[in-house]
Amino acid sequence: MQTVSEETVDVVDNHGNELSYTFKLEQAGDVCRMLIEAADTAEKTGQKQVATVLRAQAEMIEQGLHVTDHKAPDLMLDIAAFHQKFGLEYNGKPRMLDTELFGFRSKFMDEELDEWKDEQTGLVEALTSDDGSPDHRRIAHGLHQQLDALVDLVYVALGTAYLQFGPEVFHEAWRRVQSANMKKVRCTNADDSKRGSTFDVVKPEGWEAPDHHDLVKDHAHKAYRHSVEANGANQ
Repeated sequence: MQTVSEETVDVVDNHGNELSYTFKLEQAGDVCRMLIEAADTAEKTGQKQVATVLRAQAEMIEQGLHVTDHKAPDLMLDIAAFHQKFGLEYNGKPRMLDTELFGFRSKFMDEELDEWKDEQTGLVEALTSDDGSPDHRRIAHGLHQQLDALVDLVYVALGTAYLQFGPEVFHEAWRRVQSANMKKVRCTNADDSKRGSTFDVVKPEGWEAPDHHDLVKDHAHKAYRHSVEANGANQ
């Protein structure tokens, strides 16, 4: 690949040591390669500690671990921590929730969705008060309530996914849905939307829905079935 241009980056570690690293712009998308070459440069200048950290980061990327933005929470990790704290963790295979747990989670999600919807009427009324001007205090409170309800709804929905499928299966299913959704198109005619809205995003011709069968085929109820069959044979 022909070099188009180069860029120099100055790095300063916690001890005030400076390292100037020059990389080719076409390497910018290959973070792992950039880290390794930066580590080599640090090694040559005697900054072994910096080199060690850079190589460790490159190895993490090679292993499929992601460098995350610490400002953005890992939602499913938070969900797992919450359930583990209260002895509600589930580390098994994909499963059907039993009747009691299904009813509890379903009602829980409905409650949070209803809380979000219930604030809408008050927000509409607050846009025009008795003197014709918006009631900003009431609007702010309504937005606070809706924001809180949405976070709670997502929290409960992710908790339900954690209890039924586990983080790894859910993450892969999410990746597949995201990939499929990005191939949809914005609806330009409300008549083309089953929801009757141009806010809708619809499936174009030839669109394929994500397939999750392989993620759930090894489910928890296989062991249950074998247990029932074994017990029946022994009777």
